[in-house]
Amino acid sequence: MPEESKHDGPEADPLINAFADFGTTGGLDSAINEFIDDNCEHFEGAEEGGEMKLKWTDLHRQYVETIELHLETFCKEVRIVTFRPFRSARAAAWGLTLALSQSIFDMFRISVIAGYSYHETTAETMFQLLNDVNNDDSLNQDFVPQVIKLCEYPFFFVNMKEAADIRASKHEANALKSEDEFNLSGCYQLCTDLLNVAEVEKYYEFTGCPWYFRKIIVAASKKLSDIVVLHEPEEKLVFKYSLQFFGRKNKEYVLDDKLVESENMWGKVIETKCFQDNASNNVRIQAVKPSYAPDGYSENTFEWEEVDGERLMCWRRRIYESMDDKDPLKDNDGEPIGPALYFRPMEGTGSPSRK
Repeated sequence: MPEESKHDGPEADPLINAFADFGTTGGLDSAINEFIDDNCEHFEGAEEGGEMKLKWTDLHRQYVETIELHLETFCKEVRIVTFRPFRSARAAAWGLTLALSQSIFDMFRISVIAGYSYHETTAETMFQLLNDVNNDDSLNQDFVPQVIKLCEYPFFFVNMKEAADIRASKHEANALKSEDEFNLSGCYQLCTDLLNVAEVEKYYEFTGCPWYFRKIIVAASKKLSDIVVLHEPEEKLVFKYSLQFFGRKNKEYVLDDKLVESENMWGKVIETKCFQDNASNNVRIQAVKPSYAPDGYSENTFEWEEVDGERLMCWRRRIYESMDDKDPLKDNDGEPIGPALYFRPMEGTGSPSRK
């Protein structure tokens, strides 16, 4: 068993703690979600790489202005001096990354958020610092891209498109629901009363998630929403959801037990294989030889589970040290490392078979 604090970092700087709190409990995430919900209908049926509509670019401009307004509020709250040359969306994204970069923060003792800085400096120096962030191999590249993309058009487009798609998928999920076989299709709500925050924290710490992102992810996990599952038994499983701050996700898994390359939730390409285990009545998604288990695999399972007399869908994550292991990695207390998230079927989506 690796040391408990193997991937942990130093105590968070007050500025980074303040941003983490602002990003998950302040108005920023609510404003972004409200904007997307109000305007995603314009992206229904949109295709990546297709013709870009003027309406979309105009909405992107409004979206960036919304983010800048809230970041400006945050900067005023923590008394950061305005630094006007960096008011572009790209500079905002890179500046946000720099603020969350432990290594750069320690090296230069300078924090930049969306073009705001504690110290005035030249544009040439500042752009060099931003470039250093982009080329710094010491940063955890699984997580940094999500922050970089916050203001960029591709991130905006995907989130708008996925929001529109989730609305349409709710009808499809209901149609796919079946009482005659193992089927997870449906629309769900997160059971926040069953969420073990300590398990989520411990899991992301072990997988190497930097301390400044763990704070955001743990808070975001409490507000997982818009959960839709489209399950075609033996064929594929589509899992769609909205994760606070990190946007909408749409993951499709072909259940053929073949090793393929796919993107994880952070946009990193990994090798996975997916299959339906009929003996255990669950769907398994295995990531082969991740960085935190180089000789083993991590596994996500989706299944029905009865909790206090109620049938719920369970999304469980586990880590295995070798490819032959059947027992998951455990902490010092003998408990498996990895959270179990429970979801309650929403009214009208049907109830699972008890076969």
